[in-house]
Amino acid sequence: MIDEALIRRFDLTIKIDLPTPIQVHSLVQYTIKDRFKFDNEKAKEEIINKECNNLSYYVIKQALLNAIKRNVLDGYDNNVIRTDIWKKLLHDKRIG
Repeated sequence: MIDEALIRRFDLTIKIDLPTPIQVHSLVQYTIKDRFKFDNEKAKEEIINKECNNLSYYVIKQALLNAIKRNVLDGYDNNVIRTDIWKKLLHDKRIG
């Protein structure tokens, strides 16, 4: 998402690997900061281990934040993250 003209001005290349499941756990904990909980811990683990595979930190975090926003907009308890919504948002990013 960086302008190509800007990239051409630098000789340095930085490679950022996709996150491992352990790193995704850390990202999730950092993002929710004990303010939210998941409606289904088993489904959360499945999402982290399967659905987040080969997705970037940015995509995973944005999908998680959008799942939280959807809870509020849909009138659900705003402290619970619905795993079905998070999974759907990740799936949409994968095929979109």
